[in-house]
Amino acid sequence: MTNRPNIRFGKFNDDWEQRKLEDLFEIVDTKHATAPISNEKTKYRMIRTNCVRNGQLIAENTDSVTEEIYEEWSERIHLRVGDLVFTREAPMGESAVITEDGNKYFPGQRIVSMRSKGNASAFFINQLFYADEFRKEIKIREAASTTVANFGIPQIKNHIVSVPCLKEQVKIGGLFSCFDNLITLHQRKCDETKELKKYMLQKMFPKNGETKPEIRFAGFTDDWEQRKLGDIVDFLDTMRKPLKESDRESGPYPYYGASGIVDYVADYIFDEELILLSEDGANITDRNYPVCFLATGKYWVNNHAHVLKAHSEMDNNFICMSMERKDYGNYNTGMAMPKLNKDTCFQIPVDCPSFQEQKKIGDYFRRLDNLITLHQRKCDEYKDLKKYMLQNMFPKKG
Repeated sequence: MTNRPNIRFGKFNDDWEQRKLEDLFEIVDTKHATAPISNEKTKYRMIRTNCVRNGQLIAENTDSVTEEIYEEWSERIHLRVGDLVFTREAPMGESAVITEDGNKYFPGQRIVSMRSKGNASAFFINQLFYADEFRKEIKIREAASTTVANFGIPQIKNHIVSVPCLKEQVKIGGLFSCFDNLITLHQRKCDETKELKKYMLQKMFPKNGETKPEIRFAGFTDDWEQRKLGDIVDFLDTMRKPLKESDRESGPYPYYGASGIVDYVADYIFDEELILLSEDGANITDRNYPVCFLATGKYWVNNHAHVLKAHSEMDNNFICMSMERKDYGNYNTGMAMPKLNKDTCFQIPVDCPSFQEQKKIGDYFRRLDNLITLHQRKCDEYKDLKKYMLQNMFPKKG
């Protein structure tokens, strides 16, 4: 193994040393630690393997235990802020540092806890567990027979890691903790905005049998009018063209299918904002992806999505949000595979306010979608940057 990474902080140029984990950490075997779960939520929490993912502790997944059980186990296994927890099986090789609320957590079965002896940073080792070399070892162990696949305490204690001086460890651990915090921040903002959008889709459109929504913009009081989809849009389905994968020439233009972009091609059919509505596919009933969405710019559409052009005095995004919030179980005409045929789509009812109110509602949801896209893009960018730095800030086998 090479002794130096490709990227380092300034002032650090010494070779990294190879050490056993037991030289750096006190390691506790908790494979027999079990405790009954409390039916009532308490502040005393047990960490299981599903509580540790991608270098972080998922606090909401921890189990409540009684104060008596906690006191009994904390005599033997006492987690503090700065301790490192590691999943030795099912799933293997996940780790996290206890960063807050120390003294209320203890590790459950299949969790190993580690406490620095003072010559190692838990944050650094936590990231080292996600660097390429260690992930390769995890994959090898996962593919092995069950008798050798898990990380027993002897294997953990004797595992060799390559480490720099403590100051450099702290620098590296701090950098990756910053990445993790930014990823968590943008993912949380993205999820919160999605929840807000879901809530407002319920409140800014009338419930079944009603003519007014619960939440409206100021100045709008009139009843909404129920119309049929076929009366407010034109179907441009005859213009769409399917392309077999072998016939697609790679290019810059999105190629849309039933639930969004499926490829990029060298030519386009449409050059305007239009509404796309899934024509077939399991997603019509499963709803794992959008059923109705906008396409803008230059793009191609295959024969798995209806292409809708709104009439004048109808707002594209308002119609799109109206259609996306519907339950299509009542309109499914497929047998083996869910399908929304054109004749059925013509008859789907759409509650419509004035164009001015439509525009307000459509613009509001555009802003929410833009925020969701922004936070998701930032989250993905930081994940990519973290992945790159993990590949270059730890030594590789030469």
